[in-house]
Amino acid sequence: MSGNSGRKPITLLHNLKHNKVLHQRNILLTIVTDEMPPVDPARRCEVEVLAENFQRIIAHYGFMEEPIVPELLATAPIVSRRFNLQATMFFLGRGVIDARKSKLMSFRRQWVFALMSRNAQSVNSFYRIPTNRVVELGMQIEI
Repeated sequence: MSGNSGRKPITLLHNLKHNKVLHQRNILLTIVTDEMPPVDPARRCEVEVLAENFQRIIAHYGFMEEPIVPELLATAPIVSRRFNLQATMFFLGRGVIDARKSKLMSFRRQWVFALMSRNAQSVNSFYRIPTNRVVELGMQIEI
């Protein structure tokens, strides 16, 4: 999953750098929240074939809708093979906030921001991705 549809996903680059492996089939998924309550189901998915084993899916949801990734991928017009949840791994990035002394932000604000970030709901529970199908690749973010 990627938060920005215009760039290479950092989690893909980290996985490639550290594990030196590129999987047999790769789907780059970005979920966009539009400024309308529900999104027309006909406008839900944009699928782009990037290479033979690479596809980019940009899914649009309204701000009143809950994105459920397994349902989305089961109904998305994926090129080639059908989606199989039990044969799929989700690579998610997780940024850990490192609240160090900074001249740009007071220590109290940094601490509150780091605390809120640490207590936020996990991505896999928000998108209802089964926890046994998730690999999290983390990095420290200094503010």
